Order: sequence, then C-alpha cells, then structure tokens
Amino acid sequence: MNSNLLPVSQSDFTDYKKEMLEAFQKRAAAEFTDLDMEILPEEDIDRSLNTKGAIAYKAIDDDEMVGGAMVSDE
Repeated sequence: MNSNLLPVSQSDFTDYKKEMLEAFQKRAAAEFTDLDMEILPEEDIDRSLNTKGAIAYKAIDDDEMVGGAMVSDE
C-alpha cells in the first residue's frame, strides 16, 4: 500500500468534486433510507474551494483517490 496526501490541482477539481458529491450522497443514503435530497450541493464545494486561504487535498492510495479534505486558515 502506497498512501499520500496531495494538494488538489486546478486540473483535478472536476474529478475531485464528482468524487466528493458521490461519497457524501452514498454515505447519507446508507444512513437514511427515505432520503430524497442532495446532501452536498456542488455550489457548497465551489464556495469552499474558493474561500480565501482554502486548500483542497486528496488522499491517494496506490494511484487511486480514496478521500479528500478541504482546510482553510480563515
């Protein structure tokens, strides 16, 4: 197993957001069987990514993104 935590580049944002949206929706659907709403709107991710001082990271394991995080100094 080869794991790394790397900054998300501008060219990765589309795939990063897609993975985040799917992960949040899948987890919520597993918890709430009557779920009929979008858990994490893309606009929320965009707002976080565009926050001053924000940095997005992706967790990579054997060349596959397995997670991510956004942090901000604000």
